[in-house]
Amino acid sequence: YVDSGDILGPLVHQLENSLSQAEKFYSEMKDKQAIDHLKDFLKHLNNPPKGAKVSEDAKEALNSAVNAFIEELSIEWGKNNIRLSMQNQNRHASFCLRGGFKMRNCTLP
Repeated sequence: YVDSGDILGPLVHQLENSLSQAEKFYSEMKDKQAIDHLKDFLKHLNNPPKGAKVSEDAKEALNSAVNAFIEELSIEWGKNNIRLSMQNQNRHASFCLRGGFKMRNCTLP
């Protein structure tokens, strides 16, 4: 959309920066941080700075694509959090069963 002139001005840098950060965190498997930067992308897209231009077609297409990706990442992030929570509970239970910290703080959630 930048090459076609559908997005112009300072908005280009803001969108590129947000997307670059989201991509970095996504590649590091840090979905929550990637989601946060994708939300920043949408915030910039829908509230462009003075002097910026974004066509309605570009805005609609990018909103749709980014929101769909956020939803997909959110589902995956939720699954990962449940998996991590269960792993942590299992580690905690195993530690308590072995008498860790003389059984202090060894209550299971």
